[in-house]
Amino acid sequence: MNGTSQGTLPIQVTPPEKFNFTNPVSWPQWRKRFESYMAVTGQDSKSDGEKINILMYIMGEESEDVTLQFTQQPSTNIIFERFKFNSRVQNSGETIESFITSLHSLAEHCDYGMLKDQLIRDRIVVGMSDVKTSEKLQLRDKLTLTECITIAKQAELQAIQSKELLGRQTQINKISATRRFTGANKGFGNTARGTSTKATQEHGSAVKVSEEKGKTEKKCFFCGQQWHDRDRCPANKSTCKNCEKKGHWAVVCKNKKEPLKQKWRLKYKMGYNLLLRQCLDLYQFRFLNHLKLN
Repeated sequence: MNGTSQGTLPIQVTPPEKFNFTNPVSWPQWRKRFESYMAVTGQDSKSDGEKINILMYIMGEESEDVTLQFTQQPSTNIIFERFKFNSRVQNSGETIESFITSLHSLAEHCDYGMLKDQLIRDRIVVGMSDVKTSEKLQLRDKLTLTECITIAKQAELQAIQSKELLGRQTQINKISATRRFTGANKGFGNTARGTSTKATQEHGSAVKVSEEKGKTEKKCFFCGQQWHDRDRCPANKSTCKNCEKKGHWAVVCKNKKEPLKQKWRLKYKMGYNLLLRQCLDLYQFRFLNHLKLN
């Protein structure tokens, strides 16, 4: 065939027309033509990124404007961002380093420009929790941001160290007091714990002694000794030397007769007088007989 070899003739495929964004209902039909174009030209095997670029190119310049509406970042509310910055204070337990870092992050969205460092410095001075350091910084006329940060960090470090030293000293004082207390108790043969235990035991013993004391202080009505049952009383078969009645002793006798010593003293006196009278009578008798004999 005129020396021309037979083969596949090249086919020129025309891409679809630009998409009409004023007529969105035509999108399904236009999309089908685009997919056919990609298949015929062998471009449907390309990466997703390349396919997107081909799609936007064929759709036309207006597609780029539509894309920007989805990818463009929303505008920043400067007033609100500055409100957050100016409201920021150092929280309880927050380090000064964390507070300063947060201020730098908030200032990025405030559009302060050349005043950024000065406003961060002011916010550190006003918002820090260390009142004394804040007052000290307020007295410095030419205070830079770097100096402000350095002084604030040093003050925080000094406060932490002072707190640690105070805690150690308090612990040392407690240990010393405990040792002195323990040493004092050892002189009495007790430790601090032993003293506490002994105090508890003594309290229990005191209660018990108090109960027993009530019993021991009560005396028997018949013998005067420690309280006991009536059938065990040693005075059951005894005779009182005061009233000479049986069943009790003279020490508890309620009879109003003369006391025992006085009674025996009276008996002794009466006996002595009787004996003296008898002796006198005998002497008189002998004396009279002697006169008669003479």
